Amino acid sequence: MEKKSLTFLIATYNNKEGIISLLGELQSHFPNASIVVVCDGSDSDHWEALCAYPKNPKIKKLQLTRNFGQHAALIAGMNHCESSLLITLDDDHLFDNINEVVSNLLESTIEHKDEIITLSGLSLYK
Repeated sequence: MEKKSLTFLIATYNNKEGIISLLGELQSHFPNASIVVVCDGSDSDHWEALCAYPKNPKIKKLQLTRNFGQHAALIAGMNHCESSLLITLDDDHLFDNINEVVSNLLESTIEHKDEIITLSGLSLYK
């Protein structure tokens, strides 16, 4: 399988427990991937929790001035993604088998030359 760089892009809104858990899962299973988190106008506690998350040069944290909505947050985050593959994730959907789901998607993506994948709950969109 051809090696390509990977970024996870996550729009988050007032779900500090969910985003912190998701960051840990992604770092555990995909240590070489970059992560861009866009805080979409969440309350200050949410942003503070993100800022308190251990520093890692592979994680970029962006804060929008107000709630613009998930799609606008994802578009804003895309401007900070530099990898050849991009997977967008919801902050409130954790997969018990995220490693398996993403690994299967990556194999399919490389085979079909896709560049963006969105994971939302258990529904997968390409």
